[in-house]
Amino acid sequence: ARQASFVLERTIDPSWKWTVCELGCGPALPSLVLAHGGLVSTVIATDVDQVALEMVDQAAKEQGLDHCLVTQLVDLTTSEEDLDALWNGNDNDNDSGNDGCSTNADMMGGNTNDGDGIA
Repeated sequence: ARQASFVLERTIDPSWKWTVCELGCGPALPSLVLAHGGLVSTVIATDVDQVALEMVDQAAKEQGLDHCLVTQLVDLTTSEEDLDALWNGNDNDNDSGNDGCSTNADMMGGNTNDGDGIA
């Protein structure tokens, strides 16, 4: 993770303003580096471990990155439609109000864990 973060920090051009999705993020060091450096507009950190994602959420909040780093529980039961919705943002009303970064609530319509693997 440290090596990946090092490479990303020196490779990504901030003018690209990409949305990046880290699959199997664990502690999400690359996601945190990208969000902290303002290298991308939105970072989506995904994992199968809800506890790990809660720790990433807390780290993002403590570092003031919760406006552009979002977490999402994703596993093998996650449907293709839910993944498409996550990636595409579902932010039709465009009311995030935070410099182009979408929040988890903006992207997924709130935290609606109905047992389908998507929180």
